[in-house]
Amino acid sequence: MPNNFCLCETCDTEFYFGALDADQDCAGVPSLSQVSGLLIVPNSATLPSDWESRAAWDAVIDNDSTDNSFGKYLTGVGTIPEPEKTTLTIAKGVEITSIRDYTLTLEIFNLSSAQYEFLRSLQCNPLNYVFWIENVSGHLWGGSTGITPRLTDVDFPLGGGEGDVEKAVLTINWRSKCDPPRTYIEDISENFPSASTIADVIGTGDVGDVLGTGDVGDVIGI
Repeated sequence: MPNNFCLCETCDTEFYFGALDADQDCAGVPSLSQVSGLLIVPNSATLPSDWESRAAWDAVIDNDSTDNSFGKYLTGVGTIPEPEKTTLTIAKGVEITSIRDYTLTLEIFNLSSAQYEFLRSLQCNPLNYVFWIENVSGHLWGGSTGITPRLTDVDFPLGGGEGDVEKAVLTINWRSKCDPPRTYIEDISENFPSASTIADVIGTGDVGDVLGTGDVGDVIGI
């Protein structure tokens, strides 16, 4: 099944209790949990070569793209509550959690014309993508293959209060037995350059390229 994030697969393998912090009384400063962004990659696009590298993400994200050759980076204010769990009694009173159903809700306040049309199109319930979840502490969830959705929807509520503002509410549901892997990327919250910008910086060796092939004007050549 998609979203196979569990570390435990068979009953004939002994479960190993891994390492923990030596000082259990020191929690440090807890990480802020608010969801702040999504990295969305269509099924026909290239996945990052290293999901834990910002440079690898730069190569596959392009918000200017109008087809499915690149991924998208979308920011907002979101939450993921505890999942709904299905449990089974399998034998001799032993219970297992057979599935967890997760719901992400992301409020988006940038409703420019382009943003509105992009989000409105998600009301068609596209499922041909995988995604990663970013929070304000710089953590990223999704592993090397991303999370596969089972529902995508967007609402555009118009509140009646004097201080209410226009917003979109994106909802993504997915199902998994276990939570996805997590990593930390220091600058993941920075905006991603477009593919054309990346090409201009890397260059092909012409005069003025920052990184070229060794021609006149290259700062670094090969």
